[in-house]
Amino acid sequence: MKRVALVIMPYYRRESPPAELGMLAGLLAKEGHRVLPFDINNAIFHSCFKARRYWKYLHLESDPSRDEEFYAEMRPKLDAFARAILESRPDVIVFYYFGNVEGQSNKMASLIRGKNSDIPIVFTGLLHREPELRERLIIDQQDLLEDFIIIGYDEIALPKLISAIRNRKELQGDFSQLFKRVGKIIDCSQGPFFRKLDDLPFFDFSAFDLGLYKVPSRLEIFTSRGCLWKCKFCLDWKIQGLYRSMSGKRIFSEFRRQLESHKSVNHIRLVDLAINSDVSALSEFCDLMIEYNKSDSRQIFWSGDAIIHPGMSQELCLKMREAGCGGIGYGLESGSESVVKSIGKGFSISTAENVIRNTHNADIKTSINIISGFPTESREDFQQTVDFIKRNRDYMGEIRLTFVGLRIRKDAEVSKKSDDFGIIGDDPEQWISDDNKNTYQERSRRFKEILELANGLDIELRLGGRIVRKYERTDDRQ
Repeated sequence: MKRVALVIMPYYRRESPPAELGMLAGLLAKEGHRVLPFDINNAIFHSCFKARRYWKYLHLESDPSRDEEFYAEMRPKLDAFARAILESRPDVIVFYYFGNVEGQSNKMASLIRGKNSDIPIVFTGLLHREPELRERLIIDQQDLLEDFIIIGYDEIALPKLISAIRNRKELQGDFSQLFKRVGKIIDCSQGPFFRKLDDLPFFDFSAFDLGLYKVPSRLEIFTSRGCLWKCKFCLDWKIQGLYRSMSGKRIFSEFRRQLESHKSVNHIRLVDLAINSDVSALSEFCDLMIEYNKSDSRQIFWSGDAIIHPGMSQELCLKMREAGCGGIGYGLESGSESVVKSIGKGFSISTAENVIRNTHNADIKTSINIISGFPTESREDFQQTVDFIKRNRDYMGEIRLTFVGLRIRKDAEVSKKSDDFGIIGDDPEQWISDDNKNTYQERSRRFKEILELANGLDIELRLGGRIVRKYERTDDRQ
């Protein structure tokens, strides 16, 4: 058995312990290791009011200058956390990468290495399988502070790696024969992985103090990885890899395990990219959950994001509501058939209207994501989105917007194939279309129109993950 310090650094969400950490804890516990969680992301937010402004960058890319500023401001606290990690006497320290934690993870690893040069440090969560990333890490690995870095699927590799670590440099057993290793880099971009998520252990949040989180009555889990759609603006389906899901029985077993282990929890948030890619599994889970709810005195509810799927019939939506589903967010993005198609989604606008209405009519809070200014969106296409919202106003509980128009993420298909989409410029926000009609200023106008429309129709708005009632932003670039 090894003592494993599992570390998550700023900046990440704080509603509940991250689902990924809960699964890693379950995987490590199954291998016989003891997990020592250090959610420094949540701890620093709570301990320092002036630092909270950094969490507004959750949806933006990493920024080295911003990371330097945070590090300089928080250095005494970070030093204290480095000492606390070492004082827990870990045999191995694992940093998990997701969101914008990369910069602060590197700095904390440096602090720890400066205080103790013997404890092995592992980085995982680098699920992005772009070949150029793997090549860069392999070439630059001599400059890396970490002793071992897992790229790709870590669900089998990480527990086996922890068991095999002898010291900072050596592994025992046949680990290197079973897993592709180049120096510090363990390349699992092609696996091995659990093809059936039913084979995963239960999430383990036993070492986390739920009372320290923003929503202590809530847990996050996932029941699938990957996504059936491969939207051109999205990186998440690339990061998570091959689509895999749990069966309905396995999902129910996970719910029952968590609810019986955490009596204060009454809300489970599913952080899947889409909870309904396998509608038969979803239906099976609902049948089992309906029966379970009859024996549990808590008013249990669950929520998640979903794709526009023709299988979301009125019957299924009603069953979901009876099983405790309280809210679904749909990735609509546009009310224009041509824009939806160019994004890479596989539904029609008429199907979208049926699904949204079925969900609302089942008394499930229905949210829709909107992108204003996708590269192929004309003014006429945007007007179709406006018309869609007006037609379906009575069936929408919330509109969700993340950026002022489309922010182009590096390595997303829309970025890698910018010529095909008529994009000029490298700035993720200030790009323009090759006909000069889709500019940042135009996207800002469309963004404001959506906000004003939602306000005028009294539809709840969520901007950057935060619920707002009125749009009060000023932007000197408009």
